[in-house]
Amino acid sequence: MKIPDRIVGVLDLDGSRFPFELNKDTFELRLYNTTESDGFELLADGVLSYSSNTKVHRWVDKITIKGRTSEGYQVYFGTRNNPDIYNGYRTYNVAWYYLTNDDSIKINEMHFSGREINCFYNPTRAFQSTVSYKHDDRTSVESMSVQTTNNEDLNCGHFKRNNVRTEIYCSAHAKLSFYSETPFDSYSRLKLKFSNSIDLDAIVMHAMNVQSLLKYISYRTNINFTDISTYISIGGGKIQNCGKLVFKRSLHEERNDKAKRRIIKAENLNVYTAKLLRAIEREEIPHGLFCNSIEDMSNYTTSRIIMILAAFESEYRNAYGQDTKRSEIYKKTKENVVANLKIYAASLSGKQKKYANGFAKGILNSDSSYGDNLLYAFDDCKTIIEPFVKKHFKGSYKRITEDVSANINELRNGIAHSRLDLRIKARHLAEIKLVEEMFYVVRLKKMGIKDEAIQKSINDLFQENLF
Repeated sequence: MKIPDRIVGVLDLDGSRFPFELNKDTFELRLYNTTESDGFELLADGVLSYSSNTKVHRWVDKITIKGRTSEGYQVYFGTRNNPDIYNGYRTYNVAWYYLTNDDSIKINEMHFSGREINCFYNPTRAFQSTVSYKHDDRTSVESMSVQTTNNEDLNCGHFKRNNVRTEIYCSAHAKLSFYSETPFDSYSRLKLKFSNSIDLDAIVMHAMNVQSLLKYISYRTNINFTDISTYISIGGGKIQNCGKLVFKRSLHEERNDKAKRRIIKAENLNVYTAKLLRAIEREEIPHGLFCNSIEDMSNYTTSRIIMILAAFESEYRNAYGQDTKRSEIYKKTKENVVANLKIYAASLSGKQKKYANGFAKGILNSDSSYGDNLLYAFDDCKTIIEPFVKKHFKGSYKRITEDVSANINELRNGIAHSRLDLRIKARHLAEIKLVEEMFYVVRLKKMGIKDEAIQKSINDLFQENLF
C-alpha cells in the first residue's frame, strides 16, 4: 500500500460533510465549507463556544476524525478538539494519521523502519560479501561479490497484555534500486506480531511505545520513522499490507553520524527488548532526562541535572524499594508509627485530621539519603560499573564511590533547597555522567541482562570507548 501524494477527500463531522486536505509537511488538516452559510454558522458557533469555555479549566479532549480519501482509503486523524477557525474555516493540528484499505481496522502485525531502527539492528546482515585478492599480502583486490542472505529474524522476546500476546522481532532486508547512485542498499525492521487482532487505539499505542523505546535506547527524543506498516493475516502463514500509520516528524532530525554508534544494540538486549517495551507501556521509566539531540548530550544545564537526579531516584525505587539499608526493626517501627497515626487521624476532623494524615504520609515517604541510595546502587552494581568509574577517577572503587555519592547528595540537596551559593564544579559533571549511566545499569540489571551485555550497552550509548 502506497501513501498518496495528496491526502484529500471528504469527512463527516458534527453532522455536516466537509471536503478536506491534509498538509503533509505541517500536518494541518483543513476543512472546507460547501456553502457560505456553513461558514457563518461555524464562525458563530466558535465564538459562542469560546465564550462559554474561557473559565473551564480542563485538558483539551483528544479526538479521532474519520474520512475517506479520493482514492477510496479510510483515513483517521489523531488531533485535539480545539481547531483554529479562520473566517469560518476549521484547521486541526494533527499528531498522526492512519490510512487503510480495510474498513474493519483490525490488524495482526506492525512493521517499523527508520534510521534509529537501522542503528539498533544493523541492516548489513542482509548481505554476504566475498573478496579475493591478487596477492597474499591482500593489497590488491581481484574480485568482489555481494549476495543477499536469508538470515533468521532476531527474537526480541514477547509480553502479554489484555489476553493479547505480542512477539517482537528484528529483521534485515536488501533493497535493489536500478536507477540509483547506490543500487544496493539495506534496511532493518522492528516487527510486532499479535496473537489476536488489535484495533486503531492499540495500533497508535504500540507505535508510541516503540517510539519511546527508541528514545530510551538512544537517549534522545528526535526520533522519526520512515515507515509504519500494518498487516492482516490472510491464511497459510501469509500477511497482507493493509495500512500506513504516519506521525508528525521531529523538527530537529538527527544528522550526527555518531547516531550509528550511540545506541543500545539489539544483540545486547535480545529477548529483554520485550521487557523494556512492557515497562515503557506501564509508564515505569522516567523520560524527562532524554536529550533533544546528540549535540545536547554534552550540555549539562541545571534543569537537565535536576531531571537526571530525579530519574535515577525513580529507577532506584523501582529496583530496590524504600529503606533499602535500614534494619527490620527500623522498618517495623516505621510501619507501626504510620498505622497508629492513621488510626489517630480517623478519630479527628477538619484541619487536625488533615495535619495528622500529612504527618503519616511524610513518615511513610521518608527514605535514606540520596547519597546513601546511590552508594548502595554502586555497591550492588560494582561488577558492571567499576570500569567506567575507574576511567574517570583515581583511587579505590570504595573510596571513589563514597566521594561521588557524598558530592551528588550535597549537589542534590543544594538544588532542592535553592541554595544561591551553589556552584557546579567540573568534577560534578563527571559524577553526574556516572549517575546517568547508573540510571540505565539499575534498570538493565533488574531485568536480568548479563553484566557483559550491560557494559557493552553503556559503552555504546555514552561512548566510553572501553570495550
